[in-house]
Amino acid sequence: VKGDGNQMDLNDIARAYSIPLQRLQNYEAAGFLRKQDESTYKEADIEQLGLLEVLVRAGFDMEELKRYLALSRRGAPEGKIQLLRDKRREILSNLHVNQTLLEHIDFLIWNAKMKNNGGG
Repeated sequence: VKGDGNQMDLNDIARAYSIPLQRLQNYEAAGFLRKQDESTYKEADIEQLGLLEVLVRAGFDMEELKRYLALSRRGAPEGKIQLLRDKRREILSNLHVNQTLLEHIDFLIWNAKMKNNGGG
């Protein structure tokens, strides 16, 4: 950590928050991380990284992240809620697909065991 302990460069941020440097560089290119001087970043942007990481893990792409943050800046909770609900629906749909695949795999395992034990 540089300076007074509050100033961090990208490498410091990557280490402190266990975020890949390439992702931080993408955040910087998208304007999510803004420099406050030559090599350090605005504290508010660093504090926002936790939110960005949750949204990325939830499947938000860069355009969705930009939209979400723009809605935050405008003070538009309804828009943010709609984006989150849309993503939630998408996650649930994927969960259902994966659950179905697990059931198929479980059946194949059961079937293979039955054939191996002379049960079929």
